[in-house]
Amino acid sequence: MKTIKQNMLYKIYLVAVSIMFYVYTADAQFTPIGPGDYSTDSYELLVDGNDVYADGLFINGQDMFSYGKFDGTDWNKLGNWAFVIGLKTSSIKVGNDIYLGGIFSNATGDPNMDNIARYNITTNTWYALGVGLNGGVQSVVQMGSNIIACGSFTDAGGDPNADYIAKWDGSSWSALATPAISPTLGTTFVNDMVVYNGELIFGGNFTNILMKWDGNSFTNVPGWNFNSYGAVRKLLVDGANNLYVYTDANVILKYDGNNWTSITFSGNVPPGNYRIVNDMVADGTDIYIGGSFLNAMGINDADYLIKFDGNSTWTAIGGGLNDNVNDLEIANGKLYIAGLFTDAGNNSAADKLITFDLSGSNSINEISNAVVSFSLYPNPNKGTFIIHSEKTAIFELTDITGKVIKTYHIQGTALQVNENLPAGMYFVRETESGIVQKLIIE
Repeated sequence: MKTIKQNMLYKIYLVAVSIMFYVYTADAQFTPIGPGDYSTDSYELLVDGNDVYADGLFINGQDMFSYGKFDGTDWNKLGNWAFVIGLKTSSIKVGNDIYLGGIFSNATGDPNMDNIARYNITTNTWYALGVGLNGGVQSVVQMGSNIIACGSFTDAGGDPNADYIAKWDGSSWSALATPAISPTLGTTFVNDMVVYNGELIFGGNFTNILMKWDGNSFTNVPGWNFNSYGAVRKLLVDGANNLYVYTDANVILKYDGNNWTSITFSGNVPPGNYRIVNDMVADGTDIYIGGSFLNAMGINDADYLIKFDGNSTWTAIGGGLNDNVNDLEIANGKLYIAGLFTDAGNNSAADKLITFDLSGSNSINEISNAVVSFSLYPNPNKGTFIIHSEKTAIFELTDITGKVIKTYHIQGTALQVNENLPAGMYFVRETESGIVQKLIIE
């Protein structure tokens, strides 16, 4: 046990380290996410306003924990979640709850808290979801009133059809549809999923590789004929409502709702690694890609992180990193990055959990596709803003996943919008031209 004097010295040390971090990175593009003991790599990030939730190895006073919250000053333990062995791979926030999926068992000492758990922010308490899942979780999303998990599990909640993907309705697990997903020889996974145009798109290394669920049944995704490219690993929807699919063949497939195009992604794989892309995230139509690669697309310093403009241009970010990127999130005008790296942009303080300021390269009112035909102001705002259009048009307000929140019809004039939205980044899209502008809610 540490003495009071030792604790005081330790806190002084943390403050000093924090000051050194921020002094060192004041002019740097990569910034550490607070002081902490990042002695293990981080796989999962969730940004909620000014709070950051992440996995790692954190120490705060007498507390040591493997998943916590950074409140802008310190990393804090969540409820009785201490050091839980295993991976945390996906999380979402729904209301005051955080749903955390991964590969872990008996979290917080609860024998039913296997591979998925719910944390309530208000009560600071963890809860099991039924009897848990009997295999790992790769992704968690919300669709309607259901929480959907996918991964390697079978028979979720005892439902023999709830294999690899299942929905939680608040009280029990069940299959999405019958018949169940057809497994492949060997280990079967559903690796990722996104909500696209009101339907759930999911992919992995099962028989059909990529499928969709419309709320009732499984069907094929229109135009998909790329099963020869191997398993689907990651999915993404950008701000212009394009679907991106990354496969084992290191090919990124882009679907605009009508047509598919293929984008070959290349990079040198560092020794000991086998997969190139670990995550993709969209900032409008800019796609940030993180993983385990060096000199991606033949660009010096495009190490472990690169940006694609959605058309043909690839760009290195901040001088690159020195090891794997596992997870990417965009919020508050920043790119949040989690991984195994111990240096980013030649900043040795940028270790495991960092941010990259996007404001220098992407202005808030950046136009992604064409000449400006409408304007948003004020921007940023607190949910009240004006859309000024040069013509009669239909506009969609979407979140960062591409999910349409609201549709507005403007008769060649200005419309004042009042929306009660959580703080974060959104997009306004003119449906005819496809022009997209970023909208920041504070």
